[in-house]
Amino acid sequence: MPDIAFVTSGKLTPDGQRLIAYMTEQIAQAKVDANPDSLNALPGPIKHYYVNVESIRALSPEAWLQDYSNAARALHNTLTQIEESAARAQAEADERSRLSESLEDVKAALALAMQRIAELEAKQAAEAPEMDAEESAPEPVKSKKG
Repeated sequence: MPDIAFVTSGKLTPDGQRLIAYMTEQIAQAKVDANPDSLNALPGPIKHYYVNVESIRALSPEAWLQDYSNAARALHNTLTQIEESAARAQAEADERSRLSESLEDVKAALALAMQRIAELEAKQAAEAPEMDAEESAPEPVKSKKG
């Protein structure tokens, strides 16, 4: 796996920005939770970032990414897996939606075909009694008077 740069020339790279945004989001969510232990329940690297960068402000986000690059890489791998999993889930949901739409199209075509069959059968049934009436007309009764 190639080495990931989170900071270049003292500035965050896109990967660094993404990772900081992810950690910030996780910390914000933990702060919103009613449980006071939510911050303690954060994964190790995120909790470490929170304490050193946001709480006691001992490090800048860039310095944390550089000084704790192994933790940052591990967290980056986790984030990448989460994003890939979400992308797969979205692709599967899109495919299910597409298949559902196709199924609805097939159902509509089948309903139309069934309607046409019913119309043809009704037309045939309407024509058939006329033929049956001609073929099975009762013979006139001959009277015995004659």
